[in-house]
Amino acid sequence: MQDFLQYIPHRPPFLFVDRVLEESGDTIKTEKKIDPKEPFLEGHYPGRPIMPGVLIFESIFQAGAIMMGKHIANEGKIPVLTRVNNIKLKHAV
Repeated sequence: MQDFLQYIPHRPPFLFVDRVLEESGDTIKTEKKIDPKEPFLEGHYPGRPIMPGVLIFESIFQAGAIMMGKHIANEGKIPVLTRVNNIKLKHAV
C-alpha cells in the first residue's frame, strides 16, 4: 500500500511511517527508518541516542490511523486518537 498518505493527514517532519509492508484485515505492519542525524536524537541522548518513547507510540498510532483512514476516507473523516490508557515501553529502543 504505497499510497497510504491519502489516508492520514501526517506529513514530514512529523510522519513516522515510511512504508506499509503488510496490511490485511485488522493487521498492519509498517516501517520507519530512523536516521541517526534526526534532530530529536541529537539531545536524546548525546553519544547514545534513544528513540523517544512518545515518538515510538506516535509511529504505532500513525500505522493504526492508516488502517482506520482506509475505511473512513470516502466519508471525508480524519482518523484521530483521543485517548490512551496504560501504555508502557519495557526497554529502550
